[in-house]
Amino acid sequence: MKRTRFAALILCAVMLMSLLFTGCSSKPALKVGGENIPGGYYAYYYGYLYNSLGAYINYDDELLDEYTISQIKQTQAIKQLAKENKIELTALETKSVIDAQRESIAKMGQAAYATFLKSIGLKDKQYLDISKSYALYSKLYSYFYNAETGIEAPSEEEILEDYKNTNIRATHIFFNCQEAGTEDERKDIYKRAEEVYAKLEAGENFYGLIREYGEDPGVANSPELGYYFNDKSGFDPAFTAAAYALEENKYSEIIESSMGYHIILRLPMDDDYIREQINAENSSIRESYYQTLFAEKLAAIADAMEVVKLEAFDTMDLSGAIAVWATSSAQQ
Repeated sequence: MKRTRFAALILCAVMLMSLLFTGCSSKPALKVGGENIPGGYYAYYYGYLYNSLGAYINYDDELLDEYTISQIKQTQAIKQLAKENKIELTALETKSVIDAQRESIAKMGQAAYATFLKSIGLKDKQYLDISKSYALYSKLYSYFYNAETGIEAPSEEEILEDYKNTNIRATHIFFNCQEAGTEDERKDIYKRAEEVYAKLEAGENFYGLIREYGEDPGVANSPELGYYFNDKSGFDPAFTAAAYALEENKYSEIIESSMGYHIILRLPMDDDYIREQINAENSSIRESYYQTLFAEKLAAIADAMEVVKLEAFDTMDLSGAIAVWATSSAQQ
């Protein structure tokens, strides 16, 4: 399979000055769920993922192909789910998508837009179809999970139980080492942590010690509240692992992380507080749960779709898609 990559990026500026570049063909490259997928669709998602995820997966061909096909399957799953539930974009909603697309094209410039389509191998109508799939996703999401009218919107108790099963709560006394320039400075900070730990062992109040010695502004004013989080929240792995290992109302020994030192106290979940957060306007807890449910629904449909790579798949030249997406990303 032609996968000209780094050379394409180097030649990007030259390529984008010409509309003579062939790009990917509109010839079907895949058959997904029984429907033919033009090469341009594949190139569109591949070029985007190459520039947004490539560095994280070391530009691995197989992984990029896997992610691209997964994205296409999700788009097909959206169409299938909409068809099954008789959900379509209204004329006004379609007009809104077209207007937004035309506004974006006007900002890009007609010549740049033509180059974008040519390099990827898409037609204007096909690009509009991709834009419409995003709008259809939003309409389906609302159909199923709108808090007031969604036909599968879960109850407060369901969200509460899921949140409690997937998150924990903890607070900590934090000793910041981020500005420790030498090993001796770090040792001094650790010694201070040992002194505070000794006070804790002697019976001093954990929250009082946070207020007196803690250096995390996130808990300084409300140490009793702490943090609600899980292993995907982006906290330092050492901190997260230590917190999960604790029983409720127990504190840890001194834990070292990339940020510094911590003495962690695992706290019980507060149902009333969580309910308050669930019912808050624009609740991130509620929306996160809805999005998880919707992702699972689409994944179930996508996983059942057969993918067949057609002859054109192995002869696609994706260098144009990579280059044009690189330029588009750099301009944002």
